[in-house]
Amino acid sequence: MGPISPLRLTAVACALFTCCVVATARASTVVNMNAERLSHYAGQVVRADISAVESYFADNPKRIETRLTLSRVEYWKGGYDGAPDSFDLIVPGGRVGDMQMRICCAPEFKAGQQWVLFLLPQYKTFPTVGLGQGGFLVKADETGTTHVFQEGVAGITGITDVGEFQYAVYEKRPAHPHAALDGLTVRTAQSNTYKKLLTLDEFKTALQPILERSHDYQMTLPAGERIPVVYHPTNFKQTKGAATSGTTRGDDQPNTADQQRGQKQTRTTKSSSDEESKAGSRAKSQRTNDANRDAKGGE
Repeated sequence: MGPISPLRLTAVACALFTCCVVATARASTVVNMNAERLSHYAGQVVRADISAVESYFADNPKRIETRLTLSRVEYWKGGYDGAPDSFDLIVPGGRVGDMQMRICCAPEFKAGQQWVLFLLPQYKTFPTVGLGQGGFLVKADETGTTHVFQEGVAGITGITDVGEFQYAVYEKRPAHPHAALDGLTVRTAQSNTYKKLLTLDEFKTALQPILERSHDYQMTLPAGERIPVVYHPTNFKQTKGAATSGTTRGDDQPNTADQQRGQKQTRTTKSSSDEESKAGSRAKSQRTNDANRDAKGGE
């Protein structure tokens, strides 16, 4: 096989980029989850409006977070007495000025949207189960009928008895004019897709038996609570005689034990150096004496 020409390489790169953006985004590094698994891990499943989106910088480490205000919340799973019909959800990522941070395969929310969310009771990475797999964007067609799209693009046409999602039929087309030579294609929704999709009410009805037999987390607060991540950086300090290092605590000071170990190592190093220096002097003196005896005829 000969070398790949720049034109073919560009075509492949464009095709892969287009596939990532346009295709149904089913491929990801997370475990593929059907309705059964999504429901099992979800502390709550809610249908809610995104009434406000506010992105901001957070510290330790420096990052961008977004506060979502969920309103008109309807609990499909995990409801409890006094459950609020509006609450805030903190999600990693967002845009502040010219800076943008995004987690791959995670949903992107905008004010005015309506979502069905499978929310983890608590999270470290992202609040929805399986990242984008646990987020269903609700969109209306030209008649005003609402349908659900997993990860915002994959229209749901049904849910099997074993919890597998069924998706709208997609037709294939070349991903890029030059990519047609390599047979690279992406999937794009057909014009009659909406006729095949479940309505929001049908989606809820099909999902309800699965939610009822899923694990009950006995929620008493809104799900999607963020677990703070504690970071333990290491502080390195350079001394005149030796390097001393230690794990940084909350006061940014090295641990006493580490400090003592560093001091002990410094003293040991100094002692070893002195002994080596003395040994070298004795050896040099001995060589000098031997040389003098040789010069005197071996006396």
